Amino acid sequence: MAADEDAWDRNMKAAARAMQDDKPGEALQAMEAALAAAREFDKTDPRLGSTHTQFARMYRHTGRDDKAEEHFRAALETLQRAVGEKHPLVALAYGDLGNFYRVRRSYVRAEQLLRKSIALLIETVGPAHAEVGRGLNNLGALMTALGRYGEAVSAFKTALENWEKSLDPGHPQLGTVYSNLGDAQRAQGEYQAAQDSFARSLDIREKALGSRHPSVSVTLNNMASLQRQLGRYKDAETSLRRALAIRERAFGRNDPRVATVLNNLAELMRDRGRFEAAEPIYHRASDILLDKLGGDAPRYGLSLTNIGALYGGMGKPEEALDYFKRGISVLEESLGTRHARLATAFNNLAELYRTQGNFDEAARYYARAQDIYEGTLGRMHPLVGDVTSNIGSLFRQQGLLGLADNMFARSLEIFEQGLGKSHTRTAIVLSEVAALRFQQARAGEALELIRRVQEILVGKDPAGGFAAESSVKRGNVRLVFDRMIQIAYAIRQSGEGESQALAEEAFRAAQLSLASGAGAAIRNLRARYAAGNDALATALRNLQDEREKWLRLEALLTAVAGKSVKSRRRLNLSDLQSRLEDQGARLRAMEKELELEYPDFAKLADDNPPTMTEVQASLKAGEALLVYHLGFDISFLWVIRQDRTTWLPLKAGHNAVDHLVRRLRKSLDVANVASLNDIPVFDTEAAHELYRLILKPAEKSVDGVDRLMLVPDGALQSLPFHVLLTAPAGAPAEFADYRQMSWLGNDFSMSTLPAVSSLKVLRRETPPSRASWAFLGVGDPDLDGKAKAPRGMASRLFAARGMADVDALRELPALPETEEELTLMAKSFGMGREALLLDDDASETELRAWNLVDT
Repeated sequence: MAADEDAWDRNMKAAARAMQDDKPGEALQAMEAALAAAREFDKTDPRLGSTHTQFARMYRHTGRDDKAEEHFRAALETLQRAVGEKHPLVALAYGDLGNFYRVRRSYVRAEQLLRKSIALLIETVGPAHAEVGRGLNNLGALMTALGRYGEAVSAFKTALENWEKSLDPGHPQLGTVYSNLGDAQRAQGEYQAAQDSFARSLDIREKALGSRHPSVSVTLNNMASLQRQLGRYKDAETSLRRALAIRERAFGRNDPRVATVLNNLAELMRDRGRFEAAEPIYHRASDILLDKLGGDAPRYGLSLTNIGALYGGMGKPEEALDYFKRGISVLEESLGTRHARLATAFNNLAELYRTQGNFDEAARYYARAQDIYEGTLGRMHPLVGDVTSNIGSLFRQQGLLGLADNMFARSLEIFEQGLGKSHTRTAIVLSEVAALRFQQARAGEALELIRRVQEILVGKDPAGGFAAESSVKRGNVRLVFDRMIQIAYAIRQSGEGESQALAEEAFRAAQLSLASGAGAAIRNLRARYAAGNDALATALRNLQDEREKWLRLEALLTAVAGKSVKSRRRLNLSDLQSRLEDQGARLRAMEKELELEYPDFAKLADDNPPTMTEVQASLKAGEALLVYHLGFDISFLWVIRQDRTTWLPLKAGHNAVDHLVRRLRKSLDVANVASLNDIPVFDTEAAHELYRLILKPAEKSVDGVDRLMLVPDGALQSLPFHVLLTAPAGAPAEFADYRQMSWLGNDFSMSTLPAVSSLKVLRRETPPSRASWAFLGVGDPDLDGKAKAPRGMASRLFAARGMADVDALRELPALPETEEELTLMAKSFGMGREALLLDDDASETELRAWNLVDT
């Protein structure tokens, strides 16, 4: 081997070893030496070109994209001079440069180069060569990034055909294409096909590479997007957490690839309204991106706007504004001023300004979002419809009612033409028009419109509908019911409508609003109920399959609605709308069949709210049912007694109530209390203010009542009502002062119900108990901790997945007072020591030995 060749070979190997050992400085030095040696080769030797290619890849790995581009270009030019244009190596160089531009989002240049690479490869090595498959896979990824999903699916399928012929059946590259294909199919609304592709990808990658390989995390991450879109939030979280564990193990905790999964996990949490859980995850992802990619990276800018949206949802406007502005500044510098992602940030920032009452800034950013969306997506795209409706809402708030009418008309045109007249997004805009008509003193028209909206939302409900788990969807749907209640109350007060009928209509809307947050719990309850019945479980699975078909059709309809008029005709938009309606009708028919065949099961999710008259029939003398609806501006309370009903407005919206409940619960937090001195001072001001807002207006209505049954809404669901104070009280000077305070719990016996329909269940006749014993008590277990040690439920008591840590539990101090409490309780039931499991007998083993069915 010649000296130059020997030096080239030695340095190329040294560079590869240095990169493998994570020593980029040494690697670059070795590559410089290899490049110097390659320049001495004959001009027809392609090794100089391949050296430039390796140099480019090394620079890409170290984040030096400017240098990487320089060497990719040099590789192409060198190879063209060495072997001529019609050569496979030149085709590969076109592909490398095109893929580099794809990753850099220079999509026009990327498409030209990738297509040229594929055509040249087919010409020089034939269509069956594996490199053709690689080029098609990269082209498919580019089409996905451009939103041209049909072309992406076609490219991926052709790549699969190529690789299934040129590679082994279980080759991991097949797993790559299946994962990419699934992502494009998901974006196109082909959910079942996407599900199949992801399953195939996961199977190939796990078998070929092992279950902990980073490639497996790519499929899991993509699969989670599909599961989230289908409303399978628990599955999505499981997939993301598994992907996160794989990437942390493979790349370390501080890697941008870890940040990708963290961001998706935080998005999932935010979508479900779990803001406190999302916050630290978002921040961790953002910190990683700043550290590794720098403060000018687009992904870092997006992470900042995500945190801004989160803080907006959490009611922290100052923090939200700061993050939005920082994120937008980064995005404008890195993506330019016309990118669709920037439009999303503008729309969210405008929403924040609107909630703050800064209408001028809100209008400015809405207009920028609308302009970008129209320019990049087209005038009839659903996202244009969304922001146009938001502008209409802003004008309505400002009292510019004519301008608002124009905006809503435009938004309705977009949604009705693209998605249909009975689509949820159409219904939400109609509810805005109803609010506008109400503001224009046209209450009758407003009521008819909001009735139509409610009919759309409640009547269809084929895929979870108004019970969807997304916090954004729930908020929009609750707003519809809130408007129904406000409009009905105003008409009733004006004397223009039939009083009792309006009260009943509003009472039904309040119950439907409460049900909009219970979708997940109902589905889980139904699944558990069906677990022991094979026929019912099969019917539920079939129903779920049909729901997913509905979701696929809706996603496809949304995608087609955003295309040009010519594309809409070609893809038969009206046919898609009809198919979606037909699928919704099929789902409703299947639900009816289930109700008829399994009536007890149907009662678990009975969505037919009871009337006030039916509630009255279930109540006894001395009882009152209090049903709350926390509205956006004003709330309402129904007080129902055996002899009369009262419908009252409450002068507080959900934000004010939420703030007071948080204050009160904070003063009741005893997580770190080890003695009386550690108990926080009770917030007497919040306790009385809450009573004044939510119960004092009903004082006359509950006169003579001794038992209250409460159906709370929103933050009130976490409120212990008995600690409210019916009279003002200052901060106690000493602990004994609490005894003198006017506790609501001293005036009434109280119980909390999850829904009005629960009363029907509670009052339904039940079969006599088979139990032969009236009571069984378990307490004072044999623990090893010191007698004076604190008993706070520290987080260390729980191991993975929420399971108790037995060793940590054993270190807790004994609980001798529980023996006395249980003995007194047993006595009240006419039982003695035989009904108690204490000391050594207070164990899982002893409890399992009992026949709890017949005891």
